[in-house]
This record gives sequence, C-alpha cells and structure tokens, in this order.
Amino acid sequence: MAQALRVGDQRAKVLVACGAWAGIATTFNAPIGGLLFAQEIVLLGETELGNLSLLIISTTAAVVTSGSLTGNEASVFHVPAFELRSYWELLTYSLMGITMGLLSAGYIRLFHATAEMFRRANLSASVKLGIGLLAVGMIAIPLPQNLSDGYPVINAALAGQLQVRRMVVLAVAKIVASCLSLGCGAPGGVFGPIFFIGTMGGGSFRALSENFLPHFTGPRGSYALVGLGAFLAGCASRKPHPG
Repeated sequence: MAQALRVGDQRAKVLVACGAWAGIATTFNAPIGGLLFAQEIVLLGETELGNLSLLIISTTAAVVTSGSLTGNEASVFHVPAFELRSYWELLTYSLMGITMGLLSAGYIRLFHATAEMFRRANLSASVKLGIGLLAVGMIAIPLPQNLSDGYPVINAALAGQLQVRRMVVLAVAKIVASCLSLGCGAPGGVFGPIFFIGTMGGGSFRALSENFLPHFTGPRGSYALVGLGAFLAGCASRKPHPG
C-alpha cells in the first residue's frame, strides 16, 4: 500500500507497522502482543501519538473482520491457562530466563556464522541451496516434526504432551535446520523457528527444574509458554547484525 500510494519512507514504515501489528493480532489472537511487536520491532521504540492511533485503528479493523469470519477464538496456538502455584516459582522462571537468553545469543551467532559460511563458499547459488536443503531433508527423515512451522508440535508442548527427550532433540534439530535453511538462501522466516525453539526449550527446562527444584516448579505447559516468549524476546531485542 505504501508503494502504491508513493508515500515517504517514514510514512511507509508506519504502514508496515500497521500491517505487521494487524497480522500478528489476528493470527495469534493477541492484539496487545501485536502492538508491542510493531512498536519495538518495526518502529524500534519510536512513540508518536499519531502513529499509535493508526496502529490501533488498523488492528481493531483486522481483529473485528477476522473475528466475524473465523470466530473470536480462532488462533494458530491453543494456549492453556497460565498457572503460578507458588511465588517461589519466580526464582525458577528467572533461571529459565537466563537460560533462554544464553540460548538466544548462541542461536543468533550460529545463524549469522552459517549464513557467512554459505556466503563465502565458492559455489553457485543453486548448489548452495541444494546443499542446505539436502541437509534439512536428512534431518527431517528421523524428525518429520521439524518440517514447516511446527505449530501442531508447539500446541502439543503447550498442552504438556511431549517428553523432555523429544523436546530437547526437536529444539536442537530446529536450531540446526533453520540456520542451514535460511543460510543457504531458501526463502522463509525466523519467527516460526523462534517460536518452536522457545517452546521446546521452555518445556525442557521445566523437566530439569522438576528434578532439582520440585517444590518450585509448576505445570509443564506454562513453562513452554513462557519459554516461547523469553526466547522471542532474547532474539528480537538484540541489535541488528552488521552484515
């Protein structure tokens, strides 16, 4: 729309933020989350009343339209009710936050290192693409859940239906596969893998915490949910890579 109207760069950025916010709000049934996403990621924290008004208008229209067509409860994630059995769990969640922060830093470094490796390889674009996708396909043979966005697997983890070993293996596989897929030049996004890795990481942390801190650990699905948000925050809040 910005290109069709031939608006300036600043106004185009606002329109992109409006579209991003509306898409996040309707897809994940999270209007407030969409606002924060647009404000922090697209507008980089710039706060202007005029821009905020446009964001609210676009998202309200999107949510009302989507709700009238698919129902207000339609969402790609089926999130269970969050439970905090004891305030002592805040200690456990703090430890998980540190862990997810370290994991996000490592993921970003591996992501850029893999992309740099493919960039420096003296091979044609088609060969690079073939090598990367062949590796992703080999990973998917024993782990077909690693393909696509993995939203059904995320919902299973949120419901507490996955074992810790399965979640650890899936998290590692998604880290490697997403770095290879995007690094070799295949089209795709990073938010799906980030959601997947964060959910599996949070669920895995909960299982470890239950062994060492059984009285400070709550329901399985809640940790998977918070792990998703923590890993997303760790990955999206870092400064852009100079490359």
